[in-house]
Amino acid sequence: MLGEEDELLAYFPEAKEVIFELKSKISQAYTDLLEVWAEHKDIQDQKEFALKVKGVPFSGILFSLRKQHGQNQSIDDFKRAWRASEPAILSYLKRKGF
Repeated sequence: MLGEEDELLAYFPEAKEVIFELKSKISQAYTDLLEVWAEHKDIQDQKEFALKVKGVPFSGILFSLRKQHGQNQSIDDFKRAWRASEPAILSYLKRKGF
């Protein structure tokens, strides 16, 4: 998630396909969550917000952002929260069969 696949591939070139597949899945998950965030971040009512995002993968990131920043969330806040969630993201992808 830090974009250091070149270094990893220098040591394990046979992992190229797996690394790029994982990178693609992470990128898609980021894009999907960013869309959900943009669509629902401004909902004022907490219950309504929760109902809209509760079934979304990585919704915990959205709940954390809301708790920390309320409706004053920025895209930079979203990016920092995403990067800080690397262990949970990788764990989720692993559970989903990657």
